[in-house]
Amino acid sequence: MTTRLFIGGLNYRTNEDQLAQYIAMVAPIAVKKNREGMDIIDRNGDPVPAVTIVRDRSFDPPRSKGFAFVEMMDVDGAQQVIDQLNGREFEGRSLRINEAQPRQPREGDAPAAQAPRAAAPAPVAEQEEAPAPVAEEAPMTEEAGE
Repeated sequence: MTTRLFIGGLNYRTNEDQLAQYIAMVAPIAVKKNREGMDIIDRNGDPVPAVTIVRDRSFDPPRSKGFAFVEMMDVDGAQQVIDQLNGREFEGRSLRINEAQPRQPREGDAPAAQAPRAAAPAPVAEQEEAPAPVAEEAPMTEEAGE
């Protein structure tokens, strides 16, 4: 069973390969999977490590937000990474590493699993709208300016 780690305090220039190499020195990282559950392989035929640096897409190109998620092969390996690397310096920044918590729903988020939508209700017979009340205008006064 894989375990997901939160890695905070990353240097904004750190990329996924650098982080994967650093973490893999301690314990094996899981391989990224596609939607069908198959391993993702890079151009060289190597499996792609399950490392995701979170980026701010409002910039062009997107910038790192300074944290990442790493999928570890097992619970023991994840604990070794926490024990050995939490608080250590990596690329000039002190890392904060702990087990990732499930994402909490935020205001505006769509529900994870939506029930099928019900059919739209039948249209209600149109009612005649009463004319909008007309506001009375105040009489205009003219000033004599001779």
